[in-house]
Amino acid sequence: MNIYIDSTTIHKKNCGNTFLKFSIARHPKYFLHLFVWTISNVLYHLHIYDKKTYLVKKWSLLSRISNIKEDVATFQLYYKKGLYSWFTEKEHHEVTLIDENTPEFLLESLFDDVVQIYGLSIDDKGNFVSQLEISDIWKDEWNNAAVYVNDKYYKKYEKYATVHVVCGKICTDTKSYRNCKLYHLATDAFMICAFSGILLMMTLFFATVHIRVDIIINIIKDPVLLILNYLPIAFLLILLYSIFGSSLASMISGATIIFVLSMINYFKLLYRDEPFVISDILLAKEAGDMAGKYAIVFHSKQWLTIFILIVVFFFIHHFYRQARQGKKMRLTIAICDVVIFYCLFQGIYQDQSIYSVHANLSIINRWSSTQNYQVRGFLYPLLYSYSYAIEREPENYDPNAAKAVLKSYEYQDMDDAKKANVIGIMLESYNDFSRYTDLANDPYHNFHEIQKESISGNFVSNIFAGGTVASERSFLNGYKNHPRYLYNTNSFVRYFKEQGYYTEALHPCYGWFYNRRNINTYLGFDNFYYIENYFGKIEKDHVLFQEIIDGYERNKSREIPYFNMTVTYQNHGPYSSGSLTDTTYLIRNDMIEDDPYYTMNNYLSGIADTDLAMKELFDYFRAEKEPVIIIMFGDHNPLLGDGNSGYLQNGMSLDLGTVDGFLEYYEIPYVIWANDAAKEMYDLPFEGEGDRFSAMYFLPYLFRYLGLEGNEYMQYLNDLYDKIPVMNDNYYFINNEWKKELKEDELNTFNEFINLEYYYAHNLWEHSQE
Repeated sequence: MNIYIDSTTIHKKNCGNTFLKFSIARHPKYFLHLFVWTISNVLYHLHIYDKKTYLVKKWSLLSRISNIKEDVATFQLYYKKGLYSWFTEKEHHEVTLIDENTPEFLLESLFDDVVQIYGLSIDDKGNFVSQLEISDIWKDEWNNAAVYVNDKYYKKYEKYATVHVVCGKICTDTKSYRNCKLYHLATDAFMICAFSGILLMMTLFFATVHIRVDIIINIIKDPVLLILNYLPIAFLLILLYSIFGSSLASMISGATIIFVLSMINYFKLLYRDEPFVISDILLAKEAGDMAGKYAIVFHSKQWLTIFILIVVFFFIHHFYRQARQGKKMRLTIAICDVVIFYCLFQGIYQDQSIYSVHANLSIINRWSSTQNYQVRGFLYPLLYSYSYAIEREPENYDPNAAKAVLKSYEYQDMDDAKKANVIGIMLESYNDFSRYTDLANDPYHNFHEIQKESISGNFVSNIFAGGTVASERSFLNGYKNHPRYLYNTNSFVRYFKEQGYYTEALHPCYGWFYNRRNINTYLGFDNFYYIENYFGKIEKDHVLFQEIIDGYERNKSREIPYFNMTVTYQNHGPYSSGSLTDTTYLIRNDMIEDDPYYTMNNYLSGIADTDLAMKELFDYFRAEKEPVIIIMFGDHNPLLGDGNSGYLQNGMSLDLGTVDGFLEYYEIPYVIWANDAAKEMYDLPFEGEGDRFSAMYFLPYLFRYLGLEGNEYMQYLNDLYDKIPVMNDNYYFINNEWKKELKEDELNTFNEFINLEYYYAHNLWEHSQE
């Protein structure tokens, strides 16, 4: 007996599918059924629909056609033209035909000379007439078979003269069967690789939100970048192919995953100017909370993309034959896929040298972390972000020990009668070089006058010529080492809010710069003004300082105290080395070359401009009747010429091997100033020489001077201040002595701080928690 499983064995096309298309062609008003059929097939392959539900949807067209018998009669003539010649030449009185996808009544009308036919138990109205899809006689054999031949079926039935087909090709021996399966495996691989290219272009299209053709073209021109963005898609689709056993299901599910990831990245860029990174997956709850605050609305380009994908799936489904591979082959593919991609991920996708080289930074703002991400595509930088997604806990990290230390302190409120307005001003690249060299004109005149009426001293930064936010955020939260700031975190800003202050930040630069736009919210600021939402352009200090005054005046209507943190931008490098300003500030000697001399002098010209703006600001607050305290400091030293030539040619060594050179490198001046109302409120002079400390101690130092305690962490820092007031990666300052190494008890104190700092930076602390 010859046994034919699936009617494609004897016909060049699938019998049931061909009939449905034939009927739709005869009745064009039912054209939309093609999409119903396609979608239900997708849902079936994704295991959302069971087999019966899929078949009911597929053959629901039968119930709509009034004279189905006429269609069947006409179809007979059309169908017989596609029969394989070997079948028409055979006698079929011993043939058994099994086709699970085609109604039995249709098979019987087409193959009336076949002895036994087992088809789908569905009548010409689309109703199931039996709970069994196949007769009890053939149930066991049917469960061992598949729509297309597999190893198990072939071995069971190879004794028969006719075996099964692979996409219409009859295989009567092992060699032809294997070759045919490999051919279709190669065809599936080609389809997946080609479709991966389509998805690659989709990711690049959405990766820049406002379509940047120049970025897309530069990625396409860089073969390494193109391949690194392409491979994750191809490997994903291959893995899905090994799971579902269907290239169409692989492409549909893979496209869904990639499209969703692209949309997450798109809307995150649109609303927050932040790209989607691996840590967002690790912080799914926080990401979900964030997404709930925005209206996620698809626009024409998203709908167009979905439409194009559906059209592609439609044509693949109806015009491409798929051969289902055996379980062993699929398992082999899955293992190879995972192993190879894992090796690539660890060896290439996490390689910083590759990441830094392959990007055309000339077409973007290199200071923008977001644009640095976008210029490399989407999936490549997404995978690279894993390299910095997970923060490493300190050695011997003990959260319980950290909690115990914090709980040993008691949260203290501020006295309502003694709440002064507090303004922090961090001056970009500000240092007083009159300490190191004689000047022809003093650009620090007003600053020196302010020093005389303030607590003035020097703090030791941990950065040089860059990394502004390290000093800024140390001031705001008391950390030496900073977390990634991916969600709400503890800060002194929050303490001021808890005490009834309105908290506001100003920076006349872009909100994406160091991601202040988002991180200032995480730190607890009620409001943050930057270029995109307020200033409109980068402003100099005379404009910015007036904005501090305006913000202070606006806050008066709230009738609550004001906390402000302003970060300036004027005096940000680079400084021109090609010409000289009208005013000469630096005395020149024969040892100084043109470039470093011009650089230094031009830098001091900006400082002089800031100095004038400083006078106007302090004059205003001197006359203010409400108590105001201003803490003003620089963030780090400027970069003065290649190889620090501006420093070296003015007699500064910057030798980190000596304490003097170290202080030239890292020490920055500060003032803590108060108007008369604040002096009277606290009965303190606010004058004299201030201590030397790290930026993390600014606000604890102020609170100590005012006789306030603050929250638990501030109290802890004030105790730590007595033991290690300066913590720098090069030196520690302990008991008026500079040290490179700590003694055992000092090291224990330092390690306790590192442990507590990490815990406090990664766990939002509630002073009332048990």
